[in-house]
Amino acid sequence: MPQRVPVSYATQPFFGVNAFKFTNAEGVAKFGRYQIRPEATEAYLTDADAAKQAPNFLSEDIVARVKKGPVKFHLLVQLAQPGDKTDDATSVWPDSNPTIDLGEIAVSTVDPDSMAAQKKLLFVPLNLTAGIEASADPILPIRAASYGVSFARRSKP
Repeated sequence: MPQRVPVSYATQPFFGVNAFKFTNAEGVAKFGRYQIRPEATEAYLTDADAAKQAPNFLSEDIVARVKKGPVKFHLLVQLAQPGDKTDDATSVWPDSNPTIDLGEIAVSTVDPDSMAAQKKLLFVPLNLTAGIEASADPILPIRAASYGVSFARRSKP
């Protein structure tokens, strides 16, 4: 299925593909996948309107939106149900699976030199907090290793 072009990063949901094991204080464990859902209504451009946009329109739009106030998202975990594969990032879970709202993410500033700032970032998908463990998905260790390679390459002068 072709990807639709969002009106804005502020209207775009983001979906994690890897499952993690979440264990609460009582020792109850459930598998889930992260979702980041915009507070704003999801909105997409038509193909014709998308073709008219400047190459950096999404970056320019988020800067303009943040100047007016924080852009907000909800951090959710979609819970696996019996039969859902937790060790296969290509397995799609039904939208009907329940979610738990973990809180709000508010983007309130944008780095004036975002491209330079991004080069200094390294996402480590297995750097997990207490109570969260990796699933048996074999792609997780590969992602961690490949992101390290990518970071090293883009950090070179």
